[in-house]
Amino acid sequence: MRGPAARLLLIAACFFFPIAHARWHARPAAASCIPKERDALLDFKRGINDPEHRLSSWERTHDCCSWDGVSCSHRTGNVLKLDLSEVNPDYRDYALEGQISPSLLHLEHLEYLDLSWFNQTGSNNNNSLEFLGSMKNLRQLHLTGSLFFGGIPPQLANLSKLEYLDLSLTSFSGKVSPEIGNISTLQHLDLGNMQDIYSLDISWLTHLHSLEYLDMSFVNLSTVVDWIHAFNMIPSLKVLHLAYCGLHGTNQLLGHLNLISIVELDISFNYFHHPVASCWFWNVTTIQSLELSQTYLYGFFPPSLGRLTSLQSLGFADNANAAKMVVDLKYLCELEYLNLSRSLSQGNIKDLVDKLPHGTTTRKISGTGNCSSLYVIDLSNNYLTGYIPSVMSNGHRNEEEVDFYGEWSNRVAEFVLLVVIKCQMLKYGASFFGLVSIDLSENYLTGGIPDQITSLNGLLNLNLSWNQLTGSIPEKIGDMKSVESLDLSRNYLSGEIPQSLSELTYLSYVDLSYNNLTGRIPQGRQLDTLYTENPSMYDGNHGLRGPPLQRNCSSGNISVEKGNQTTSEKDSETIFFYFGLGSGFMVGLWVVFCILLFKKTWRILCYRLFDRAYDRVFVFVVVTRGRLARQATAD
Repeated sequence: MRGPAARLLLIAACFFFPIAHARWHARPAAASCIPKERDALLDFKRGINDPEHRLSSWERTHDCCSWDGVSCSHRTGNVLKLDLSEVNPDYRDYALEGQISPSLLHLEHLEYLDLSWFNQTGSNNNNSLEFLGSMKNLRQLHLTGSLFFGGIPPQLANLSKLEYLDLSLTSFSGKVSPEIGNISTLQHLDLGNMQDIYSLDISWLTHLHSLEYLDMSFVNLSTVVDWIHAFNMIPSLKVLHLAYCGLHGTNQLLGHLNLISIVELDISFNYFHHPVASCWFWNVTTIQSLELSQTYLYGFFPPSLGRLTSLQSLGFADNANAAKMVVDLKYLCELEYLNLSRSLSQGNIKDLVDKLPHGTTTRKISGTGNCSSLYVIDLSNNYLTGYIPSVMSNGHRNEEEVDFYGEWSNRVAEFVLLVVIKCQMLKYGASFFGLVSIDLSENYLTGGIPDQITSLNGLLNLNLSWNQLTGSIPEKIGDMKSVESLDLSRNYLSGEIPQSLSELTYLSYVDLSYNNLTGRIPQGRQLDTLYTENPSMYDGNHGLRGPPLQRNCSSGNISVEKGNQTTSEKDSETIFFYFGLGSGFMVGLWVVFCILLFKKTWRILCYRLFDRAYDRVFVFVVVTRGRLARQATAD
């Protein structure tokens, strides 16, 4: 750029740059830590047993606003956030412990306090958490996984600004304050161990008028009879987690429903055992996520489920195959996740799929409208019957074909369907989702494999093994270009293997064993590689001939000597293969062992994963045992 315009631009730059530079340097620096608040934090530190030096940055010579886990206002220097979870990532092996000093009251502007996975020590008389009720500016309080004395202090009801409260997995041992109400011994999970605690009256929660998030999962509320009424008096609630709480009954009558802002409700792993239609939450139209797994609700879902148009996730798994779904869900356009596994007592697969949300409310391909966000459907281990609907294909076909896939499952006793679908909207209504995985293994499916299944060109996994399928493998199986895993083993399939199978370049696993397949095996580099990795992929098909098998298609001309030589070579290769496999396993095992031995953070992470798995199994056993004991007592 030249001429007058360039000169004007240069003049403007020379004029504005000094001004901007001066204003930048004139900005005030971030305020430093308030001495009184620094001293309060140091007093808190003195009460903490910190053998791993998690609080090593907490030194008087450093600005406390730069300490790990501490955040301050840039304008005033007041401490706004204290988060011990940031300084204690390895909480399971090196949990912070000690006494909670009331000196924290000097943090008058504190809005965020996280004492998660903290073990309180000392006598319960000197270590009450009652002072937390005086921290009037608190908006978030995290106590998950911690061990405290003195019970849940009812003084928390004074936190009028509190918006977020997490008490999940928290153990309050010892006697509670008289204000809490009736006291009786309960059991509560804490860090994988069941400990005796005392029951609590949760009525103090009703004073938290700003509370939006509440998690009390794993807190034993089995003696709280009117829990629904208590939570109904907190109209500001948006998220409520009450999993593993020993709750009884969600069918209590509410004179007036105040929980009209709930978007996420989790009451899973509680034994309710009453009709699902009688639950109180079906008229809360704001719900986006509803988790009801292992609640043992039964019977027909209510029609009001079809009016929860904001619903994005519905978990209703492991409910003893006692529920029935006849509700029309096609208007739930926001639904992304649906899990009804091991919960439905009966139903027709076509009717159920027809009631799911899809591109249009009609079955016409020419229809318009986008009403499908589904990406996961789990209908596994249910007693569904009927034919596989062709809506599970992904091709342009005429309307006569938009009905069924042929005669599948007409005698199915236990229908297993696990379908994972892409999160995308298709342009034609008949195909409202693009399948990624189909697993129909270990059933009683009969008939042939429909040719239309090859139109699922986005499919990654197809497993039809251990059924009673007959007929031939679809000739256009090679059109499924994206398939990575194909398992048709343990059926009664006959005929030749289509040559197009060799065109599936993304294949990483194939199993066609134990069928009645005949003829020459298709040749291709991908299939040859897969055979090397899985030499049993053609086993049980005595009519197959040609490489890589040793059975030749010609009727003779193979000498016994050559056959013996080939067999010997194959045996040598097999021995070498297993030797290499064993050696590789040992080397890999030692590599992992050495890494865990010398890499402390990895070792801690590994132990944590094992501990979490152990905790889940332990909780399931204890909860199930307690439920069975109550049933036996009732009987």
